Amino acid sequence: MSSKKLSEAVKFDELEHLKEENAKLKIALAKYQVSNPFEISDEQIICELEIKRLREASMDRALSTEETKQFDTYAKNLKVIKENAPIDTSSPVDELSQKELLELLSDEPKQAQ
Repeated sequence: MSSKKLSEAVKFDELEHLKEENAKLKIALAKYQVSNPFEISDEQIICELEIKRLREASMDRALSTEETKQFDTYAKNLKVIKENAPIDTSSPVDELSQKELLELLSDEPKQAQ
């Protein structure tokens, strides 16, 4: 198999994986269709689902750098959504150790008192 065909096959596999993941996320989002005064925004649902997906992935293996950056982005966005405040990008994920990142994933959301 030529290098070009192999590259195309890898891209096709990745595209199929992304399509499957997209379908799963759409199904998961459909479960959250709530019509009450305390409706959760789509952004919050996406952040929470993706954080959960990354947390589950971290149970089996170490997260890649890209996944770690995604987690950081989702966590910051979720914090902003919940606090309705501007995004703070002052602590990049690259400076955190793998142990610190796993600790962040294992922390339960803190409830307001």
